[in-house]
Amino acid sequence: MPPARAANSQSPQLYARDCPTSGYFIISRIASAIDHTKDQRICEGSRDPVPKRGNVMPGLHVVIVGAGVAGLTCSITLARHKNVKVTVIEKYPSNSQIGNGIQIPCNAARVMLKLGLLDQLIKTSHGVSTGTITMSYSDGKLINERDFTKYSERYGSPWLLAHRVDYMNILYTEACSLGVKFMFGCEVEDIDFDTPMARLTNGEPVHGDVIIGCDGVKSVVRSVMHPSIETENDESLAYRALFTPEQVAKLSPEAAKSINHPGKCLFWLGPYIQIVFYSLRGGSVYNLVVSVIDDDLNAKTENGDSLELLRERFADWDPALQELMATAEGVARFQLLKVQDPPFWSRGNVTLMGDAAHYMLPYLGQGAAMCAEDGFVLGTLLGRTTEHVDGRDGVQSSPKDYARAVLDAYEGLRHQRRLRVAKYSRTAGEISHMPEEDAKHIRGDGTYNYDEETCISDWPWIDSRCIKFLLLYKADEEAEAEFARLVESGALGTTPA
Repeated sequence: MPPARAANSQSPQLYARDCPTSGYFIISRIASAIDHTKDQRICEGSRDPVPKRGNVMPGLHVVIVGAGVAGLTCSITLARHKNVKVTVIEKYPSNSQIGNGIQIPCNAARVMLKLGLLDQLIKTSHGVSTGTITMSYSDGKLINERDFTKYSERYGSPWLLAHRVDYMNILYTEACSLGVKFMFGCEVEDIDFDTPMARLTNGEPVHGDVIIGCDGVKSVVRSVMHPSIETENDESLAYRALFTPEQVAKLSPEAAKSINHPGKCLFWLGPYIQIVFYSLRGGSVYNLVVSVIDDDLNAKTENGDSLELLRERFADWDPALQELMATAEGVARFQLLKVQDPPFWSRGNVTLMGDAAHYMLPYLGQGAAMCAEDGFVLGTLLGRTTEHVDGRDGVQSSPKDYARAVLDAYEGLRHQRRLRVAKYSRTAGEISHMPEEDAKHIRGDGTYNYDEETCISDWPWIDSRCIKFLLLYKADEEAEAEFARLVESGALGTTPA
């Protein structure tokens, strides 16, 4: 775990919580892959006490359940505002998995820009993408090519290809530096919506003015709020593998020329299978994801050798891909999921965020991006509200009194966008997995002059309307405009004359 940095000159308090799963306290999915201090511990930044105002304690204590993209982004955004205390509860004490690649599209990169962390992410990841190449499964023939080189100019931020570990570590380190308190190895089992309070599996209560459930698609917070909603297996599975430069160097010159495109993301589209391949960290590691919608193949891999079964399936695919798969040492099998949309996100001062609120399939690279947008939007709304309420003289009220109005505004602001993005993502997946002859009239065959600015298509991946809707979104401007509407409407109270 990276060393914790306090928000002021005092050293952060480091200690271990008495949680039933405790023992090693390092950040889930991150610390095991990072060569930082070997100490396993929890960090808690120090903050100056907030003075009371009459009988009212100003400030806001936000408890976040889950230290993923949504939770960390929200914690940073909140901690940048005055009088906001943030506690993050994470169930994992450690994890041996080092993670894989993650695409960070322009709308999510903009969030990092507004947090002041984009340059650091670019420097660490070496991951500014220059575009995509989509190919036929059988011979590698071009289907479509997108050029990302002008995306910074067009959309305000670049499209990035990053290692998930690098992305998460930058967020976590920044949260620690701002005084965010982390409780690792602590699992929530129940929520009291009236208090509100999160109860841990060891019986310990964690109280807050607001509780945000960002604990993923299998969210405990959502299951308590909506007991009838259950997570189910989707028809598709993903198989992931990482390759070293030494493995890629074993390819023939022809295969290497076909697949070695630094900065570009390659796609092979075949019957019921989509393959994604790109380099990470300046070519020091390569990421492969095979998405399969084939009940027969997926059933065989449940108990069989997944790598060997995939190699057999690719016997008539692009020879360059076959060579690459021959160098693979193994694949990790991931079941994609589906879950009914919750009818509402908030109950009392408890709300849902990210995959807990709106899990979506990964076929446009927007799942984590929606988490980042959520975190920034709600963090801004709650933080600005706290400063606004605490800054009024002669008002005997607390930011907590207006939290529910803010949560309702957040859900209203995000609801329609996430519905549209989820629909686009599912449609993109359906078309990407179509047999080639069925999809040629939709995906194209590489013979036409594709113009991203004007293209109208049923395939969201190349449709100009979809691309602009996704990538032009400005979470910072949307949040500030929504906060202004809250103030103007009187939802946050009025200042005495």
